[in-house]
Amino acid sequence: MAVRYTKFQSTHKVDVVGAVTLTGSADDIKVIDLTAAPHRHGVHWFALVIQNASLNGDITLKAKGNTAANGSGTDVTLQTMTIDSADTDAVLEIPCELLSHFSDRNDLVLKSLIFEATGTQYDTLDAVVVTKPMQEQDGLTPSDPTTVT
Repeated sequence: MAVRYTKFQSTHKVDVVGAVTLTGSADDIKVIDLTAAPHRHGVHWFALVIQNASLNGDITLKAKGNTAANGSGTDVTLQTMTIDSADTDAVLEIPCELLSHFSDRNDLVLKSLIFEATGTQYDTLDAVVVTKPMQEQDGLTPSDPTTVT
């Protein structure tokens, strides 16, 4: 997958996770510290983008809020999604309203967002996390390309 930095990407934070091999139990794909910039200034949404998945069986993706910035605190499951073994691409989107709802409902301050996958051992996938922060990202120009392999 090739990502070109244009106006779209300059207003979004793109974190390339890269290739992930699952272990057969719950694996953290990405832990996002919501207390660090640019997330501490507010976000519109987060999206975990999965591409080129090579699956031996179905996998379950979870988005979890956590009470610690490093993901070591109390988890609250925000959203769950199952990817069929025949699928190779998926997107799990978490809007800011979902984080607020679960924070209020559970009387917790969520300081991190964790994207987690549970599947068969040796399942592989390519992952990218895209964030739409309220603070615009800078330093990107239309000529700056990056490739996710």
